[in-house]
Amino acid sequence: MKKNLFLLTLVLLMTFSTSVQNAGGAWGGSVCGPTGGSTPIKPTPASCEATFTGWNIGVNNSAPTVILNAVPDRTSSLAGFIASNIDDEKAKKGTLNPIPAVNELVSTLKIGDKVKIDFVYIGQKRWINKITLLTKKVSTYDDANSDMISFKMGGIRSIKNNTRHALKVIKGTLSWTFLVPAITKTDVKTGKTTEISDPDILAKIKQFKAGEDIFIDYDTVKYTFVIKDIRLVETKSKK
Repeated sequence: MKKNLFLLTLVLLMTFSTSVQNAGGAWGGSVCGPTGGSTPIKPTPASCEATFTGWNIGVNNSAPTVILNAVPDRTSSLAGFIASNIDDEKAKKGTLNPIPAVNELVSTLKIGDKVKIDFVYIGQKRWINKITLLTKKVSTYDDANSDMISFKMGGIRSIKNNTRHALKVIKGTLSWTFLVPAITKTDVKTGKTTEISDPDILAKIKQFKAGEDIFIDYDTVKYTFVIKDIRLVETKSKK
């Protein structure tokens, strides 16, 4: 089960969302780089404030490696910040183990949160040293206690032999992939269990049309955004 979830995470992060998550150069580019845009030969400490957008998976030393994606202040481009593994060999076997500065925030960081990232710039790569949460994203949903965030509806994609589904959504010039949560289905004859997309959540998603405004509440599981609830943004009619 654990290995299957890890593989599914890789499929989601490295294929369906690659074009968006790597925008602006997840491994390089000059965004949030050293003054003057030059490439430092020696490790160069740097920091910047940015808006968190999500997680990605790259490869370093032949081991899967977590990347934090964010849009630095005064820019409109995504930048990727690498979180080194504590143990690359463990990561190669399917257990990502980023440094504590990143691991401690994985489940709590939400799209739109403002963070300060302290990192070391080595060549074209940014290696995270510390992340400080500055402000939380404020939901525009009517319920003051809700973490729901608004997006434009994109499309649904079947994955894992059509037993699971992922939803693509859009906000401004960026897009995200959310995984439909799973339930366990048991074959009454064989007793074999299979994970399938939650039919209730899937049915709600299929009610919406591409381009419609929707609210999504979600959890982060293994660096993947998993839908908890999804609702249509109700427009108030003019009197």
